[in-house]
Amino acid sequence: MVIFTISFTAIHSYLTQKQINIKVEELFAQITSPDHPYCRSFREKFPRSERKYDMDIAFTIVVHRDIEQIARLLRMIHRKNNYYCIHTDLRSRLSFENALEGLATCFGPNVELVPKYKRIAVRWGDETVLRPQFICGEQALHRHASWKYLLNIVGQEFPLRTNMEIVAAMKALNGSNMIEARDLGYFKAPWIKGSVYGAFRREFIQEAVLGQSTRAIRDLMLQPQTFQNPDEFFFSTLNYNPHLPLPGSCMNTSYFKDPFLAKFVIWEDSQIPCPTKYVRMVCILGIQHVEYLKKTPELFANKFYANYYPEAYDIMEKWYFDKIAKETITGTYDRESFDVSAYADLICTRYHY
Repeated sequence: MVIFTISFTAIHSYLTQKQINIKVEELFAQITSPDHPYCRSFREKFPRSERKYDMDIAFTIVVHRDIEQIARLLRMIHRKNNYYCIHTDLRSRLSFENALEGLATCFGPNVELVPKYKRIAVRWGDETVLRPQFICGEQALHRHASWKYLLNIVGQEFPLRTNMEIVAAMKALNGSNMIEARDLGYFKAPWIKGSVYGAFRREFIQEAVLGQSTRAIRDLMLQPQTFQNPDEFFFSTLNYNPHLPLPGSCMNTSYFKDPFLAKFVIWEDSQIPCPTKYVRMVCILGIQHVEYLKKTPELFANKFYANYYPEAYDIMEKWYFDKIAKETITGTYDRESFDVSAYADLICTRYHY
């Protein structure tokens, strides 16, 4: 039996990108248990020891393409104590779905796909972008009892922080949520614009996704094709309106100058150069950004295409696992390279419900 004797790197050398995707999907679709040889070969490329952490994290991952990049992402962030909900687009190819099933099986029972009957065909700019967050948020609440914070990401993101660093950052938040906010002063209504992504306390997700106090806002935002980009308003509005007030939400709603540390993103209007290319106003990160990414304090970087400047992704992946190897030896993260005071000093960290 051939067990990954042809590496992904070797596959890249003589196939088109479409052929690569098909081959990799076929490999992952064959996985039937965590002990499957294909699975073990993939996971053990970067061996690491499991350790106990004193905080469990839930991750929701929205995906629609590139099983190899999703697998590499999961290989970095997966820990047995955490929970992982993966939502794939309803329009995904069957071969991609089968590969995701194999990938989830490879990493174990704490990685779960959203059942097909609950999946959404996501269309950029409308309420379908928000719905997977509710679906995975509810699934995480019902399927894993002990996580304290939920982080929501997409398949094209890269983790800048190890699990140990993420736990340290979440502790530094002191029970607050970390949600982006930009003041829309020209509105009389208390709408706050930000991002659908962030770090959310479990109790906040409980209220935001299932609570009666937020139902009117939730139903309004989910009306089909009524709002443009409702995902950019929902969580931010809930987090910065003190009359609600939700667990972990911010008391000081007049201050919007804090950096958003959940995501590193280079937008078209950013002062950071983007010599690669933009997709929907977001810079696709490449080799030119590697040294900057190693020093920035955010949790994740958005976005990478692993087959676009693949050497950049390879370098960052090695850097990430080198950090884990060092943590395994020392028993702690490198406090010189990652200072949690950036999280502890946020206004909402100090003043929240």
